[in-house]
Amino acid sequence: HVVDDVPEIVDTVSKQHPDVEIVIAPHLGASPLMVDLLIDSAKSVSS
Repeated sequence: HVVDDVPEIVDTVSKQHPDVEIVIAPHLGASPLMVDLLIDSAKSVSS
């Protein structure tokens, strides 16, 4: 979805709303901090 679908959807919507700037940010899976967030979340649930 991140590589194909999202850019295609953003392109379509951008053409429908040329006065709105839409920026595609990196997906959360790309962030090394995501692993830490998931570990912290799992620890808080198991405590």
